[in-house]
Amino acid sequence: MYWAVPVLATLATIGSYQYFNEKLDIKNIMTGLYIFGLLQLPMSYVPYCISCIIDTLISFRRIEVLFKKYNNNNKLILIFHL
Repeated sequence: MYWAVPVLATLATIGSYQYFNEKLDIKNIMTGLYIFGLLQLPMSYVPYCISCIIDTLISFRRIEVLFKKYNNNNKLILIFHL
């Protein structure tokens, strides 16, 4: 499944090119395969990057909640959850 998205994107692009154009040359197919071959590794990192961004946002929210927990003397109250 990890490598399925770039392969499916390649097939969808070639299929849509065939649908919208009457003539499909081997030159165009090979160019498309080459371009998607170059993009396969960067495209596979996209789900990992999205996961890292979500983890970062969650961490920022937790830090914000922690910084907002002050007592009357403006000292930080640390609460540890085990």
